[in-house]
Amino acid sequence: MRLLLRKAKTAQVDGRTRVLVKEHLFTCRDTSKDYHTKHGVIPKKLLKAPDGTILKDNNNNEYIIFTASFADVLSRHRRLPQSMVRKDTGYILAETGVNRHSIALDAGVGNGYLTATLANVCKKVIGYDVEQKHLDNAKENLETLGIKNVTLQHGSVYEPVTEKKLDLVTLDVPEPWQALPHMISALRIGGTLVTYSPSIIQVKKTIEKAQQHDELHIVKTIELLERGWKVKGDAVRPDNIEIGHTGFLSFFRKIQ
Repeated sequence: MRLLLRKAKTAQVDGRTRVLVKEHLFTCRDTSKDYHTKHGVIPKKLLKAPDGTILKDNNNNEYIIFTASFADVLSRHRRLPQSMVRKDTGYILAETGVNRHSIALDAGVGNGYLTATLANVCKKVIGYDVEQKHLDNAKENLETLGIKNVTLQHGSVYEPVTEKKLDLVTLDVPEPWQALPHMISALRIGGTLVTYSPSIIQVKKTIEKAQQHDELHIVKTIELLERGWKVKGDAVRPDNIEIGHTGFLSFFRKIQ
């Protein structure tokens, strides 16, 4: 996948800077054929140019081309309702400290957003979901990303699983408290369990269930809010729209 940045065009009108064309980032998924934008057509022979090359379409508009990163591709894959977002998945990576030696289980795969994020860092990821259509969608997205270290399982984590000595378990399921006994058995001592719940009532029930298990240390529950800022000359202000509540993240460690 390649990205094409068309930079903004401005002009001085009556002593003031006016934007004639807004900056725009285009995504080219197939470099084997000409790429069409609303501004013009870029020949396919130019789409494999080195990163940073300035290209021109048939209308003489200029673009800077570069290769999409993992995050670029991930943010553009097919999503399902209530998918996790980057502010939450990124925090999970930072807080749990998983690495290239880690083995993780992700329950409630959905479209595979968290599964893919974990797989980009971990040695292996096992993904569970009760909906086959979710697994099919996740498989398609994982193939687009070129990820091969994920095993997808059609099943419920409310029942015992065969995996053992896992470094990380993530639960994005309606009733995570039902999965706790089985996930505790699947974790290694020192491993981390993370639950993602849209409702604080879900969090309450999960914490109450966790308090019944001496093997678990309850670390914390957090909610992340993301607010962007507009910075343009002296006009500095928050974005009108922010990414507010998406879900609560609860963290636990297996200590026995």
